Amino acid sequence: MPDFAIRPRPVARTGDDTPARSLYRYVWRMSGRHQVWICLLAAAVASLSMVPLELQRRIVNDAVNQEDLRRLFWLGGAYLGVVPVQAALKYGLRVYQGWLSESAMRHTREHLSRIQECRGATRSDAHDGRAVSVIGAEVERLGQACRSSCR
Repeated sequence: MPDFAIRPRPVARTGDDTPARSLYRYVWRMSGRHQVWICLLAAAVASLSMVPLELQRRIVNDAVNQEDLRRLFWLGGAYLGVVPVQAALKYGLRVYQGWLSESAMRHTREHLSRIQECRGATRSDAHDGRAVSVIGAEVERLGQACRSSCR
């Protein structure tokens, strides 16, 4: 079983704790290469979603109307081959999106914990602690929204 299916991806520390200037830059920093793969996989799923419909149309219009048994078996076999491939790609896309989302959530939680530890060691400011807690709660809600949208 691939490693990404088991646990979130560890994000390497760069030593740069400055926040990203925009959401786009944050996403690219966290998962740029993976976003490209997700887009390619999504395009494959979208293009394969048209194939079963076209095969159904050809089965009815060509094979059944012309009473061509050989063509009916050939198109039916192609249909039975395409549907599981499409379903597997769709499942893989959702797992990949969930894995990437969990990786980003894990990294963000760990980053917030490090910030809180560093701030706690230098000064005891309750305002900073509350800010980290509020941001952490927002990150959790964002992660739940991402997980539900991947389903």
